Amino acid sequence: ASTVTRDTIERQQSNDLYDVIGTSAGVAIDGGPRASGKSIAIRGFNDSEDILTRVDGATQNFEKYRYGTSLELDPDLVRTVEVLRGAATLTEGSGAIGGVVLADTLDAADLLAPDRQYGARARAGYASNDEGRRSSASAYGRPLDALDLLVSGTWRDTELIELSDGRRLRDSAEQQWSSLLKAGVSTALGRWSASHRQGSVERLEPFDATGNAVGLFGTVRRRTDD
Repeated sequence: ASTVTRDTIERQQSNDLYDVIGTSAGVAIDGGPRASGKSIAIRGFNDSEDILTRVDGATQNFEKYRYGTSLELDPDLVRTVEVLRGAATLTEGSGAIGGVVLADTLDAADLLAPDRQYGARARAGYASNDEGRRSSASAYGRPLDALDLLVSGTWRDTELIELSDGRRLRDSAEQQWSSLLKAGVSTALGRWSASHRQGSVERLEPFDATGNAVGLFGTVRRRTDD
């Protein structure tokens, strides 16, 4: 197993969750630079039915013909990511013959300064390669010692990706937004939490996003809501 901590995530400043786990031992990201074609491969297994993906304990596996894993989770909202390599069917259930990716999102306690009940954060970034603009805003608090509340939103807008030879990669621009609402309560019986995550991405992309002949079957404008 490998665990990517919050410190590493903030240092990498990755654009998506694939970049966060792509450097873990035994893990590769297939499908090229387009987000729509990316999929997680663990020790050669890269099908959705072989790699189990969970966010806050909820299974996220998505499968569509000639399409990637579609894991639209902003790294700015992630606390840790754990990658289990090899079959984990006995402990995680069906669909984990190749491995498991477990992501946990942030709580208010992860962001609050010591002795503070409420806080807020705004971030902005720019990537020169694809002229990508990214911004996020979060508000969080612990009005009671047993209550944890967080709301966060992220927006990203990119142009075409520039390749090493100076050309622009066709159909690689995208517009994406995501949000997270999360509440947790600690009691004598344990900790109870509920979260609502929503996201949408729209882009012009090849119909066949993962095959060896990307773009062979034409281009479509696709909007994906999560």
